[in-house]
Amino acid sequence: MGRPGYGKSVLSAFLMTQARRAGARIFVFDYRLGMEMAVRANGGRYRREQTGHLNLPQLKVMSAIENCRTAALGGHVAACTKCDHQHIAYNSCRNRHCPKCQGAAAQDWMQARMEDLFPVQYFHVVFTLPPQIADIAYQNKEAVYALNAAA
Repeated sequence: MGRPGYGKSVLSAFLMTQARRAGARIFVFDYRLGMEMAVRANGGRYRREQTGHLNLPQLKVMSAIENCRTAALGGHVAACTKCDHQHIAYNSCRNRHCPKCQGAAAQDWMQARMEDLFPVQYFHVVFTLPPQIADIAYQNKEAVYALNAAA
């Protein structure tokens, strides 16, 4: 974990200590490098452990994230005509679940939604309906939402 005061939170240090005590396998990655680091490191093992539980779209997303901006998807070379320096730029997966490919679009979307909000305090409320009326409410969502908003 390194020395104290080098970017770790007390909570992450506590959780890692508890995981070590329990004998858990720990994988720490730099969030700035993206989720693909974790998927590339553990994706194969995760797929083996979850065989039969992952559907084809989930497997495709994992594969896209693993291959994003690698030679597996091809790329192109940008070359300077003066100094002959070359830069290889690998193609992105363009998958809507990939944080690298869609991260900026997601941030833009979130900012646009924040601008739609009124300058008031919001609360997120979750409630469970009794089983006797849950099926009726499920079939009449619009009426239930209207009643909830009126309350």
